[in-house]
Amino acid sequence: MTIDASTTMYMDQLVTQCNVKKPMWFDAFLKENFFESCSTHPLRKNELKKYCINCNMLICQHCVSFGLHRYHEILKVHRHLCKEVVPLRAIKKHFDCSLIQIYKRHGQAVISLNPVKLNELGLDAAESCQVCNRRLNVPDLYRYCSITCKVESVSKKSKLENPVSTTPVESSSVPSIQSPPPPPPRRPQGTLEGVSEFSFRKRKRKGIPQRAPLF
Repeated sequence: MTIDASTTMYMDQLVTQCNVKKPMWFDAFLKENFFESCSTHPLRKNELKKYCINCNMLICQHCVSFGLHRYHEILKVHRHLCKEVVPLRAIKKHFDCSLIQIYKRHGQAVISLNPVKLNELGLDAAESCQVCNRRLNVPDLYRYCSITCKVESVSKKSKLENPVSTTPVESSSVPSIQSPPPPPPRRPQGTLEGVSEFSFRKRKRKGIPQRAPLF
């Protein structure tokens, strides 16, 4: 499938305009190793395939049934075609999932958390994931094969558009720039020059008066 230049330009604008604000727990969620055994509950069906958003940790179904996360918000991860996916309806409440390739699992829309290692690379850049170059099923609708790829792509673009300075605001080795001293107070009008600052008189006292001679 070939993509014309106008479609490519339009999708690039969507990538720039899309809201990619992610919650604080999102990076840890994408790096987790799902479907391992829960060490807290060595029972049957104790795969760590749920993620508690409130506790920011992996949990199994026994962690939920025993009441430890009863009233918490939980995301459930599934396996679909050799990849870990999450329901689109659940994850889009926390992250903008536009332009990420959608799959169907039992009639439910899901998206992949990370790039599929077994997926073949695309020959044409316009028909491949913008980050990992893996082939997209519908390249005219999507630009990323997983959530991780979109987070990485937009994070790089935001850093290029809004570079953050690493220079500290204040440093002990560099003297801080102080504001110039305020101007001296203006002398009030009518004040005579040469008069002492501590004298409240504007004129000097006359000589000592003398009495008239008595006849």
